[in-house]
Amino acid sequence: MAIATLTTDWTRHDFYVAALKGEILRRNPVAAIVDISHQIPAFQLQGAAYVLRGAFRHFPEKSVHIIGVDSEPTPKKPIVAVSYLGQYFVAVDNGVMGLICDTQPDAVVTIDYEDLGNGFNALIPFAKAAAALTLGEPIESIGTPKPSVNHMPMLLPVLDASFIIGNVIYIDTFGNIITNITRNEFDRVAKGRRYEILIQSNRYKVKTISSSYSAVEDGEFVAIFNSAGHLEVAQNKGRIASILNLDMSSSVRINFFNQ
Repeated sequence: MAIATLTTDWTRHDFYVAALKGEILRRNPVAAIVDISHQIPAFQLQGAAYVLRGAFRHFPEKSVHIIGVDSEPTPKKPIVAVSYLGQYFVAVDNGVMGLICDTQPDAVVTIDYEDLGNGFNALIPFAKAAAALTLGEPIESIGTPKPSVNHMPMLLPVLDASFIIGNVIYIDTFGNIITNITRNEFDRVAKGRRYEILIQSNRYKVKTISSSYSAVEDGEFVAIFNSAGHLEVAQNKGRIASILNLDMSSSVRINFFNQ
């Protein structure tokens, strides 16, 4: 089965998602189109990369993943198709693919687009590329080779011998905050020491990392490493982001103690 997925900041209130699905199906009527998310915060490339990194490895080989976040192409940010880890990606080359790929992609091609003057110049090239790839056309046949994808500065946590300072990169449907602190980074600094996690200020603390949300009583704050390997802080049966007024600018600090 030929699969195309959609990850966008277009929401479901407008016609953009439906228009793209229709254009893909006009070109490949048997394509299976899967919605990963249309609730990525507007222009939040790091959030888009987090969501898609957590999803794409679960799809069959040669699935096509369209990223419609900050999706207006320009001469400096063209539309690209990318082959990486046996999957295809179609996006504007705005830095999001640099956040998704840990290594050099197997292939990158630029795809022509026409400036229609209507703000939706990505629609037809996205659809054409996705349809062609789901129909089995080689990636080299749909565009012009490009040496690499564009990269953007990645928001990385600050690691010190006695603390880690991270940032919120995504807030999920349940109001849980996902940070840019990974399990590997935590283990590298922690070295078995006692610690406490400060959420935005010294007032709100979590002193252990649990294996499930239900490890604490309803209403209590809990920290886990989620299935994507990122530190996540939640309120069991609640919405920590709303309660503490957290957003993508919020920080999380982990202090480590030698005794």
